[in-house]
Amino acid sequence: MGLNNVELRCGVVKAIAKVFDGRQQGRDVFALRLGLADVLRAGIAFALQLLSGDLQFLTAIFKQLIRRSIKLEATAGELVCNVCGGLSE
Repeated sequence: MGLNNVELRCGVVKAIAKVFDGRQQGRDVFALRLGLADVLRAGIAFALQLLSGDLQFLTAIFKQLIRRSIKLEATAGELVCNVCGGLSE
């Protein structure tokens, strides 16, 4: 009977140890997921910084194109006025 009690107690201790080990593994998995999320966050932040630089570059190009377009429209308008004015004289 004494040996059975010892085996029973050992079984209970093993069961408790498995529960704690399972919890530790769960914490390890959770930490791994947080680590992966942190890596993903860093990658997204880096991509957004690159995109921000590209957007600033594109903004400068579009501003130049708009200025040129306005100058071309003004020049074309002056040409039309000159032609119309020359015809009416």
